Amino acid sequence: MGTKKIYTIIVETTEDGNQMTRTNDGFNAFELLGILEMAQDDILKQMKNVEEKEIDIIKRQIVKDEEE
Repeated sequence: MGTKKIYTIIVETTEDGNQMTRTNDGFNAFELLGILEMAQDDILKQMKNVEEKEIDIIKRQIVKDEEE
C-alpha cells in the first residue's frame, strides 16, 4: 500500500464573516505549491473549454503603437 497525503481547504461563511481553514497532512512547502499550481492550471483549462464552447466566433486584434 502507498502513502497518502492530504491537503484540505474549507471556506465557511457565517454571520461573523468568512473563515478559511487549511489542513496540511504530509506535503512539504514545495510539493504543496506544485500541487496547487497543477490544480490552478486544470481549473483554467476547464474554464477555457467552457468559454470556447459558448463562443462561436472569436476575433483577435493586435494594436501597435505608431512610434514602433
